[in-house]
Amino acid sequence: SLSISVSISPSGEIVEGRSVNLTCRSDANPPVQNYTWFKGTSSVGKGETYTMKKISSVDSGEYKCRSSNEHGEKLSEALTLNVLYPPKSVSVSISPSGETEGSSVNLTCSSDANPPVQNYTWFKEGGSSPVGSGHSYRAPQRGSYYCEAQNEYGSQKSAAVPVKGVIDGKHITAALHITLVLNGDQYTASPLIRHPLTRQDFVKQPG
Repeated sequence: SLSISVSISPSGEIVEGRSVNLTCRSDANPPVQNYTWFKGTSSVGKGETYTMKKISSVDSGEYKCRSSNEHGEKLSEALTLNVLYPPKSVSVSISPSGETEGSSVNLTCSSDANPPVQNYTWFKEGGSSPVGSGHSYRAPQRGSYYCEAQNEYGSQKSAAVPVKGVIDGKHITAALHITLVLNGDQYTASPLIRHPLTRQDFVKQPG
């Protein structure tokens, strides 16, 4: 019976950015006239050898070769391509978002990587030393935080995410009557205010 096989070169780990060749071989008699390559059910190429230059994560999947001559055609067994790549699309989500009352906020780092991320490291913008590690981090104070995701093929940093309204794990509140005089006009702050004061905390008084 007709045999058909698929091989890959170079052999071993397939890392993003490299060039990969898939080769289809058949012992058909008369010889094969056409080779067609499929990824899943989609046709992706023709010829005995299918070359992918600068392979990327989207090229992962199952590949088959179909050989045909004047007597018929045959489909090969599937060859699975598992492309390895460093972390990408690293991002930070914050919960709860916006102002928080009386507690720290939870930051979560997400990333697309193969193999999965091995280490998550957290930094506060403006500082060089890590402030935490792990998939999630509880931010104890206001500022902008970002994470760095790493696996054995590389690392990537997220954009910084601002954390507002938290000071050492809790809001500082004050029951004070604060009056501000500006250009002869008198402004009074709300009796219960959060630190630090902003322009919105003051209400202009009549007269």
